[in-house]
Amino acid sequence: MRPDADCRDCSAGQNCCLCYRDKSVSGDLVLLGRLARLHRATLSLLGFKSTTRRIGEIELTAEEAQKLGQIAAGSSRQYTFPSRIERMFQNYVRESSRAARISLVLMTAVVYLTIPLWVSVLGIPKQSQELMTIASLGLIVPLFAAVTFVQVRYLASDFAEWLLIAALVFEAVFVEIVRQQAEQLGYSVEPSISVLVPVAVIAMARLRVSLNFLFIAIYFLILASEPFWWGKGSEIDGVVAWTINLMLLALLLLGAFLQKIPLQNPRQVRLRNIFNVALIALYFWVLIYEAMRWPDEVRTRGPTGWLLEVLLLTIVMMAAIWSKLSSRRQWAANVLLQLMAYRDSLTGLPNRRAFEDHYERVTRALARSEKKQLVLAVLDLDHFKKLNDDYGHDYGDGALAEIALTLAQFARRSLDMSARLGGEEFALLLYDCDAENARARLAELVQAIAEMKIENRNADRGVLTCSIGAAVVGPNESFGTAYRTADEMLYQVKNAGRNNFALAG
Repeated sequence: MRPDADCRDCSAGQNCCLCYRDKSVSGDLVLLGRLARLHRATLSLLGFKSTTRRIGEIELTAEEAQKLGQIAAGSSRQYTFPSRIERMFQNYVRESSRAARISLVLMTAVVYLTIPLWVSVLGIPKQSQELMTIASLGLIVPLFAAVTFVQVRYLASDFAEWLLIAALVFEAVFVEIVRQQAEQLGYSVEPSISVLVPVAVIAMARLRVSLNFLFIAIYFLILASEPFWWGKGSEIDGVVAWTINLMLLALLLLGAFLQKIPLQNPRQVRLRNIFNVALIALYFWVLIYEAMRWPDEVRTRGPTGWLLEVLLLTIVMMAAIWSKLSSRRQWAANVLLQLMAYRDSLTGLPNRRAFEDHYERVTRALARSEKKQLVLAVLDLDHFKKLNDDYGHDYGDGALAEIALTLAQFARRSLDMSARLGGEEFALLLYDCDAENARARLAELVQAIAEMKIENRNADRGVLTCSIGAAVVGPNESFGTAYRTADEMLYQVKNAGRNNFALAG
């Protein structure tokens, strides 16, 4: 049934509880109901494509739940979640990384704050000591103090993440400047000390893998550009090298930006991945070109120094990637466990716990609206125990699953909900639905279940039928009170012959 042009609410653009119905049951859902006759285990592996799975305040579609299951089981080639779930995961990572990121920036600030205490011990030339002290206390420490504040107050924002990256890039540049100045003054500093910055970023900042690669790429660009800061090459060579490196940096930032764009089309995702691979290949080609074009200028480290940094960053990066994959699998498994706590494993409908939680939220919303009404209906399948005894439990499980498919079509609006309370008992919550529309809707539900023609030779009509008791719920009325009222109406229907409904209020 589609929205009715003659209905006042539908014509006003609203979704009334009587007329509003989403798309009809898809072929996949019908197939699911038929497979349910065969075995409960088959049903537990399949989901509803047109229903929504709620985890407390979180909702997952079946496609999202299926992807989570594949990642949790390690059977997926891609470990990226659907865009909405990916945002949830990144928020989780940021929250769980709060202590590590704050520790990283605080540790950095403390190191530079105490520079006057340890630079003289290392025998660093006085001129370099002055540069380090002034720059550290005047720039580095205030910068990382600001980063700490932003990490504490605005951890969930992209700005906090990018500010952290920018501050650490600035630190990497500062370390190289100080090292080069000390070299010019005759004080030898181990070049590989600079690699501590990207290692700390990968190990403690817990950034996305793409951002880790971006930081490493920027780090090597800093090293490649370093000789031209000090005029070791000709002026023309310096301009050319800077132009190449700045263009490459722009491409790297473009790649990082493209990674943040949510894409649903698999073809678009593949094209973006191909672009990123091409970008990485271009990056290394440019670095090799610079090394061949200006071999003397870019020789800031010996062969063993470069090998050490590349191997160290490779090992740390591989460890970070495996940690990320493990974290994604564990998070997906935890979400699915939460999902199971709120779902009925046989039918896929919300269970009693989820239904009661949703009821409490809806009644609170109802209390803020004087014109809206709520209807709670309790549905019980007639002679279901005999059906189980005569046809077997597999047949009974299949019947429950098919009933759930039908019931789900009567709770299609965002605040409606259908659930399995236990055994052969189901529940239906209709938001913003008055008594008149509720009677029409419940009569349609009783008829729809009878017309499914699920064989039950113990029933009067030879098919499985249902009895429904319902109550109009007032503001702030507890679930227990509303349920007892609906249950009383249900027993009135059963005593009157079943296959009908009764509404209180």
